[in-house]
Amino acid sequence: MAFDLSSEYTNDANSALQFKYKVNTERKQSVTLNEDIDLIGTGILGIGKDSTEKNEKAQTFTGTFNGNSHMITLDIGSVYGNGILAENNSKPNAAGQLYAKRSDQRDTHYNLALIPFAQIVTVKNITIEGKVNIKVPKTVKQEETETDVRYPAFASGVIGLASGTATFGNVTVNAAVSVNEETSTDEKSAAKKLHTWQSGFLGRFEGTQLTYQDCVWGSSASLTEERSTDNARMGGLAAEVMGGATVTVKNCTLSGTITSNAPSNARVGGLIAVSRGETNANNTATSSLSTINIANLQVNGENISAKTATATSGGLLGYQWQNTNVVFAPADSNENSTGNSSKSSTGVTISGSSLTSSNAQFGGLVYQASGYWNAAAQDSIVFTAAGENTSDAQQTGTNSNTFTGKSDQGTPSGLLVGTGLITEKKETNTTTTALYQGVFFLQPILPWQMDITV
Repeated sequence: MAFDLSSEYTNDANSALQFKYKVNTERKQSVTLNEDIDLIGTGILGIGKDSTEKNEKAQTFTGTFNGNSHMITLDIGSVYGNGILAENNSKPNAAGQLYAKRSDQRDTHYNLALIPFAQIVTVKNITIEGKVNIKVPKTVKQEETETDVRYPAFASGVIGLASGTATFGNVTVNAAVSVNEETSTDEKSAAKKLHTWQSGFLGRFEGTQLTYQDCVWGSSASLTEERSTDNARMGGLAAEVMGGATVTVKNCTLSGTITSNAPSNARVGGLIAVSRGETNANNTATSSLSTINIANLQVNGENISAKTATATSGGLLGYQWQNTNVVFAPADSNENSTGNSSKSSTGVTISGSSLTSSNAQFGGLVYQASGYWNAAAQDSIVFTAAGENTSDAQQTGTNSNTFTGKSDQGTPSGLLVGTGLITEKKETNTTTTALYQGVFFLQPILPWQMDITV
């Protein structure tokens, strides 16, 4: 169930809940919480239905969601309701299950989050707790093809899919997100490794301006892929950002945990797993430059595990940032969300964090990158040394950073970036074409300290 954004939806017993007054979904909305909301055991997923069954259109939230310093505890994926598991139940509830999204839009529940769809949206002053436990049904028929990523499903703590502009201000996410699949003794009816993008904040962004300010991906937050598949993207703040976007990250902290079971390529990252550097209209990919501005970002106690990957693994910030410029410590970044001057501007500071990809080539920050990285300002990229006195919120007793992975002459790993050359190929039934080739360029950075293990 979800809160329906209109008062016209009157279906069977699994109908969505409704707001007291009818909502005009064509206009901007303003939602303000007056107290904490605990959704444990209620069967309520969030605001706005992602269902496209029975010729219905998925609902998009536009406007401002103000938590007013309150908390929402999610419980997406838990069994609820009287007799919901009974064998004679002819209409089992699909809450917590993700189905393949196809071009005809005929499948349901490919987007599970507090707000499945959003456009020109602001989410602020809220803490998200609880869990988003997803199970892919064995009836899913999506083929296991890594290169066809046109129709992924989304699992997120806050927003599944956002377009236009999206702003997160003073948002803390401590939710645990996980994806599993139904098992079957019949290989023909087993789940086909649905492409699933996971995130604490946002599954995918398809707009122009994406902003995170004074946000925290907390130490109890986690992203877990329990399936053995490469068909996953996992990012703390976003799993995927499409091209043509300007992303601004100010005064934020990354302290969560990512666990990947990818057999080959672990597409993971604490900030943004994949920055596509391309748009995709009508299934036609077009190169489009993106920019990521990073100021006063603390990577504090973040842990990434990709122990099963044998080829590549993302880093503490991302996996693949192609056709994407990155600016660390931009000149106008020493201002917080209230408009007041904050601490002096830095770029990113990494302390007490670890990346474990024992058998895979990795990039300490990002595995693959193409574009221009401006890290010329002082303290653009700081790796704290063991015993260095920092504001370690987790009190781990050490601030050293550990990177464990594969690095040899043929497949070298890098402290910042693993590789700067990207050749992306898109395949159709009839043609194979090279979409994009790029080179990574890093403007020289000032000296910094580090304590690592490779």
